[in-house]
Amino acid sequence: MAEQEISPLSVLPRRLVRPFYALEFLVAIIAVFSVWSQVGGQGHLDLMPWYWKLSLGAGCAIAIVKVTAAASERDRPWHSRTLKWMAILLVLVLGCGLITYYYHLYEPQNEEDEQGVTSLRPSVADYGGEGWSMRS
Repeated sequence: MAEQEISPLSVLPRRLVRPFYALEFLVAIIAVFSVWSQVGGQGHLDLMPWYWKLSLGAGCAIAIVKVTAAASERDRPWHSRTLKWMAILLVLVLGCGLITYYYHLYEPQNEEDEQGVTSLRPSVADYGGEGWSMRS
């Protein structure tokens, strides 16, 4: 009779493992948004609507937890469920990159108003007294 593979986490009761997955989710949320703001730029993240950040950020964190859960359920960590969640995580990370690139391309440009700028220029007509005049 073949001996069944036993995972280290399968020895623990399921109710003890769930809090660790919840803790991993909270750490993953922090990690996802920290990496996203460092790689993509905080300015681009600030321009992005909240629903993009929520859906992609939480999706990445959930996928990270699912990869961990799938890898720990069997003795061999790399199997079809683990690879499926890794592929989903990769798609979500690519989505984060594409949406950040979109907001990089279409961010508002800072154009200075020409009417509100005043500068000091030498006056050509006034050689005698004061050589500088205020012009707009």
